[in-house]
Amino acid sequence: MKLLNFSNLLTIAFGITSSIATIVGLVTIFISINRQHNIQKLREILWEMEKFQRTLRRYDDIDKETEFCSLFNIYRNLYNSTASANDSIIKLAIFSLFVVIIIWESILLLSYPLTFSKYEYGFVVTFITVGVAILIGFMMLLDKLNNIKKSSNLPSQFEVLNANNINEINTLLIAGQLLKVKIMK
Repeated sequence: MKLLNFSNLLTIAFGITSSIATIVGLVTIFISINRQHNIQKLREILWEMEKFQRTLRRYDDIDKETEFCSLFNIYRNLYNSTASANDSIIKLAIFSLFVVIIIWESILLLSYPLTFSKYEYGFVVTFITVGVAILIGFMMLLDKLNNIKKSSNLPSQFEVLNANNINEINTLLIAGQLLKVKIMK
């Protein structure tokens, strides 16, 4: 099979793949800023919940306990929130990078008999293999961005209230205070 104007095909293919990679990079920046905002808000809420246990309250004062319940509910909802738009965008970005890999591999397969000696082809294979490895690593990073637990090391709502975990929140004190809220209401 003889391809005419192979250099034009290469130019178009690399133009398309570089455009896809640029768009994926811009989308990734947007998603990482969005996730970072959520993670920062979760950290602030966690710090507020840690401050909760350090103040002594009278038995009939349930304002702080109600505030803690509210903070905990916000933490739980924010931690478990999965923005479906972000998930779809991340999946599309990963798919786009997969398409870039397929295009590069196709160029590699089509170009060998036409233009390269074996020595040159070895260099091209090495460069494309390194590029594919970098893209696969980036795809794994994108997948990690999609999970707050993996990307932030923040405790889940179950770990926050787990008395077996060693953390800054005294869960036994909080449990007693929250029982007071239930009894007083």
